[in-house]
Amino acid sequence: MVNRTSRKPFQWGSKEGYQQLSAIGQILRSLPCREIDTDYLSLLSVWVDQALSNSHAVARTYATGTMRSLANSTLVL
Repeated sequence: MVNRTSRKPFQWGSKEGYQQLSAIGQILRSLPCREIDTDYLSLLSVWVDQALSNSHAVARTYATGTMRSLANSTLVL
C-alpha cells in the first residue's frame, strides 16, 4: 500500500484502495439524480468508474499471467 499525502485519508493502490474506491463509486451511483446533478459529482462518478474498470483489467491481466506462469512451472516439475 502506498499512501500519498495528496490522497489522505484515502488508500492508494492495493486491495484496500480498490475496495475503498469501489465503495465511493457505489455511493455516487446510489445518489438520486437531483443530488448528483452537479458537474463535479457527475464527473467524479465517471472518473471513479473508469479507475475501477482500469484496475479490474490490470488485475485480471496480472492474475492470468501469474496462473500461466504457475501452470508452466508445475508442468516442468
